[in-house]
Amino acid sequence: MQFVSAGRHGHGHGHGHGHGHGHHGHGGNSQCYQAQQFFNQWWPQSVLTSVFQTLCYRVGATQAWTTLQGLLGVPVTGTLDQATFQALLNNNNHALLAQQLLAGVTTP
Repeated sequence: MQFVSAGRHGHGHGHGHGHGHGHHGHGGNSQCYQAQQFFNQWWPQSVLTSVFQTLCYRVGATQAWTTLQGLLGVPVTGTLDQATFQALLNNNNHALLAQQLLAGVTTP
């Protein structure tokens, strides 16, 4: 009876979505890439992962994090930090977060 590795294994549905987001105007795309790696590592199947990624490339990493931090109720730094990570781990409704994030980010 091995329940140990039953967790997040095996489903790597190649979340590489190469939508070559052509607008590198925000200068924060390396942050978006880091955020993407982070979310894919921890919540590969989460809708929040894809929503955050989309918004990050659309409005920039700072705005995406700022909005998410506001929703999580952690200090707003505009970057991924320990408090934000902790809050994400403790939040068990990422689907709702994703909806709120979409609603909360005003797209240009």
